[in-house]
Parts: sequence; structure tokens; C-alpha cells
Amino acid sequence: MEGSEDPAEKRLSKEDKKELHNDIKKSTKLMNDMEGKEKKEDILIEDLEEATTQLIAEYEKGVAKNPDHSIDRFPFEALKTDLRHVCRNYCVWSKKETTSKYNISKALRRLEKLADWIKSHKDLLDEKPITAEECEPILKPMGLFESKVRDPQGRIVWVFSVERIDSKTLNTFDANTQIRAHFYNFCYMCTHDEAVASEVILVEQLCYKGMWFLMNMIDRKVKAASDQLLMGCGAIKIKKIHMAENTWFMSKIMAIFSMFMSKKMRERIAIYGSNWDKLYDAIGGTHIVPKGFGPGATGSTECNRYGDDNMFAKDLTFLDKHK
Repeated sequence: MEGSEDPAEKRLSKEDKKELHNDIKKSTKLMNDMEGKEKKEDILIEDLEEATTQLIAEYEKGVAKNPDHSIDRFPFEALKTDLRHVCRNYCVWSKKETTSKYNISKALRRLEKLADWIKSHKDLLDEKPITAEECEPILKPMGLFESKVRDPQGRIVWVFSVERIDSKTLNTFDANTQIRAHFYNFCYMCTHDEAVASEVILVEQLCYKGMWFLMNMIDRKVKAASDQLLMGCGAIKIKKIHMAENTWFMSKIMAIFSMFMSKKMRERIAIYGSNWDKLYDAIGGTHIVPKGFGPGATGSTECNRYGDDNMFAKDLTFLDKHK
């Protein structure tokens, strides 16, 4: 069963509805390109270390020709990593499930998209070096949660709940500062070896909020920059998106825009409405997600990234405080 239409959705002006539809179109386009495109002339290499070395060589050759293709603003120092680590994970991302070979041409195209994003946000990235100390106070109110338990297929589980987002605190930071934090978090994910290698499922609780509300929970400029990073430039494969407590209106909108999604992406999105039992069965059990995520979750509230310093462990909810 799905929730009734969010009353706020009924009050949208024609301009708001047009903007909402345009946002969904952009997101749909990005989702279709989450795993990149294959080309006939792509270079395929079987050995990962050899592929990484070749990718670095192609990347450096490209940067020598066009400095705009550099990802030198990646926070290597803050994340205690280096170019080889990043390139290795992009090689892992480039491999199709049906082959044993790494597509370094596809990986290079992805790195170039990241370089394009960096170039378009150059000014805010150059303000000062990005650090974890700067970003953590912004990332924690976002309610980020990575389960301690993997799903039955061995995939990492990311949990998102609308009621665990402290949007009031987030809005005390300006858009550029938030984008810097999202960039840091994105780079962290691209160097998260387990997430890159094991793939990810995303489990969402939408609290019967409408599309307009969800699209505007965070600054629109921040959301656009973050979506472009994760879906258009990243080295993470999100293999399944499970959504609960969606409105009737959202189901209808998704049905319409799914026609523009690739078959692969359509099959990856599952909507459950109020049927939490069905969601728990689909992800492998109530122990997969933290207690407090839906009515029957029994999993640990300790987050892989933040330990007990997260919204579920503190049992903090903000739904009635959202503006």
C-alpha cells in the first residue's frame, strides 16, 4: 500500500511542476549513465595492476595535452591516498560482470568527467584544502549510514531515511561549503575499496514525502552538483535501490519516467509503499538495516563509518523540524 499524495504536491505552481519534471529528467539521464558506455575500440586488459598502470599512463598523456583533464584537486592528502589507488578503483568499476577484463578506455572517460566537474567547481575547491574536520559537521547531519552487515549477495548496504536528515543544521552552511563536503564524501566513496569491489545497495525511507519536498530538502545547487558527481563521475556501482513509504504520486511519476530509463536501471529500482515486510525480505532480513529504520528493523545501529556517532544510534529524528 502506498501513502496518499503529499498535500504540498497539490499546491505546486505550473512553474514548480515544470522544474520538478526537468529535475527528474536530468536524474534519469544520469542514472542511465551510472555504469558508463562501452565502445568497440575500447582497450581491455585482464590483469588489474597492468590495467591500472596503463590507465595512469593514458591519464597523464591526456593531462599533458589538456591540463583541464587533471583531477589534481582530489583530496589525496586528506584521504591518505594517491593517484594509483584512485585509478585502480576506476579500473575495478570499469569491468563488466560478464567479462574478466578491465576497460581502461571507459575508466579514462569517467576520470575525464570527474575532471570536468572539478573544473566547473574550481573556484570553490581552491578556497582552501579540503579536510575531514571541515566536512564531518556537514556530512553527519545528512544522516549517512553504512550497515555493519552486508546483504546475502555480499553487497554493502547504504541506508537513507528522510526523518534522519537534520536539514535545519545543514542549512546553516552555505551551498559552496556543502558542495565541498559532498565532493570530499564522493572522493571517500571512490577510495572505499570494499564499496567499489563489492558494489552497493541503497535502502531508502521516504516518510510519505512528495517529490517536490524530496528534491528541495537540500539546496538545489548542492543536490545538482552531488547527483552529477555520484551518478556521472563515480566509481561506485549501485546495484539496487529499495524505497519504502513513497507516496502514490511518486509511484505514478516513477512509472512515467521509467519509460526513459534503460532496462537495467528499471530493474534496479523497487518501490514498496508501506509494505515493510516485503522490503525486509527483498534485502535479506530485518537485521540488514538498523533498528529504527521502519517498524521491524533489528540490525545494529553502529555505522561502519561513524560508529555510534550517527542519527540511528542517537535515535534522532527530524521529520517534524523539516522546513
